[in-house]
Amino acid sequence: TTPGAAKWHRSAGAVARSDTRRRVAAGALVEWLPQETMLFDGARATIRLGVELAEDARFIGWDVTQLGRTASGERFASGRVQQTLELFRGDAMLWCERAVLDGGSRALQAGAILAGAPVFGTMIAAGAAVDDGVLAACRAASPASGVGAVTRLPQVLVARYRGHASAAAHAWFAALWSLLRPALAGRPAIPPRIWTT
Repeated sequence: TTPGAAKWHRSAGAVARSDTRRRVAAGALVEWLPQETMLFDGARATIRLGVELAEDARFIGWDVTQLGRTASGERFASGRVQQTLELFRGDAMLWCERAVLDGGSRALQAGAILAGAPVFGTMIAAGAAVDDGVLAACRAASPASGVGAVTRLPQVLVARYRGHASAAAHAWFAALWSLLRPALAGRPAIPPRIWTT
C-alpha cells in the first residue's frame, strides 16, 4: 500500500510518467492496495500498472483516481491523463484497460464514461477461482456513495467504482478485499495499520 495519495501537479506542458510493474512468481500472492491517485487541474500524466503472473501466482489490486482537488472545489478542467492497467499470465493477457481523459472535455460528463463523477476506480483479483458464494457476497456489498459493480470473467474478478468520493471507493474496495483475500490467500483480511494513520 502507500502512506498517502499519489499527487500529480499542474504541468506547463511536460508529461509526467509512472510505470509500475509487478512480476509475481509461482505460488506467490501480491496485494497492491494503494491510496488514490489525485490529478490536480492542469496535470499531464501517463500512468501504467503492469502485472505479470506466473502459472499459479495470485494478485489482488486496485487503482482509484480522483480528478481535481474536489474538497477545495477544484475540477479537472485542463490537462490530460493516460492510464493503462494490464494483467498477464505468461503470454496471455487476462485484462487490459486503457483510458485517455482530457480535462474539461465533454467525455467526462458523458453517462457512458464518468457522468460528471470526479472519482473512478478498478479492482482486480486473479489466481484462485472465485466461487459463486464469494461472488454473491461481493455483489451484495455496495459503496456508501457512488456506484459499483462486480464482474467475474474466466480468470479474473473485476470491480469498478464511479462516484464523488475517493474515501467511498477505497472503503468499498477494502470491503471487497476482505471477502476476496481469504479465498485467494487462505488468510483473513487484516487492514494495514497505515490506513488508519
